[in-house]
Amino acid sequence: MNDIRRSVVVGIDGSRSAELAAGWAAVDGRGRNLPVHLVFALGGVAPVLPGAYPMQCYYEGIDSNARERLDAAADVVRAAAPDIPITTAVTNQPPALALVDLSEQADEVVLGQGDFSGFPEMLLGSVATSVSARARSPVVVVRGDPDATGPVVVGVDGGAAADVALAAAFERASRTGLPLVAAHAVEERHRTSGGAGGAGEHVAEWRRRHPEVDLHWVEERGDPREVLLAQARRASVVVVGSRGRGGFRGLLLGSTSQALLHHAACPVMVVRART
Repeated sequence: MNDIRRSVVVGIDGSRSAELAAGWAAVDGRGRNLPVHLVFALGGVAPVLPGAYPMQCYYEGIDSNARERLDAAADVVRAAAPDIPITTAVTNQPPALALVDLSEQADEVVLGQGDFSGFPEMLLGSVATSVSARARSPVVVVRGDPDATGPVVVGVDGGAAADVALAAAFERASRTGLPLVAAHAVEERHRTSGGAGGAGEHVAEWRRRHPEVDLHWVEERGDPREVLLAQARRASVVVVGSRGRGGFRGLLLGSTSQALLHHAACPVMVVRART
């Protein structure tokens, strides 16, 4: 078994979106001196076939196909980061479960916006939402055609989930030299003369820790989903916090994170607040 501690784990299914995820992970791993671990999840679905020999042929065929797709993804990683260490694995687990399990040791989990393993039930809504809410590590869903030159955007609301998002966003901005946009949405019914309140205080604290970061504070009236989706149009990545608790309750990812996972024009990083 591969030791994937402190690796960037990437879910692979042979799609174009998975290739983009592999390329994104390669660049991110290279920047942080981390290896990349590529995993193909077969889905745990066993066909009903007569006799042992046809069943053996079936499993040999899907295993061979999975390894071909992993080899293709590894080529994508090498093209983006020639010297980065790469490991691969095929698992019989369903995609979401496999990635959540790997997140226990991984530094980060990356997946594309497409479906996994060719099964209709494994669409973005179930896999990305489940992994993003339940993973122990940060999760990046690579959407669109990533632009590495755009700013890092982070959504802030003053809560514990926003604090872990700020930590991840400031670290990324500091490491990459990209500007950081801290976006705070104020809904009309919550707007007071006090301004950003706790959200602004959280950002100010992180700015004191990272004076080298080129920080831009954006406060806009409106729905948080619409504010962050608008900022995401020019971003290299948008970072949000999740209050997911793990298990089945963890599937209740916030509406802002859900909207970004399905509609953002750039990669979305979801960082779960530890509970």
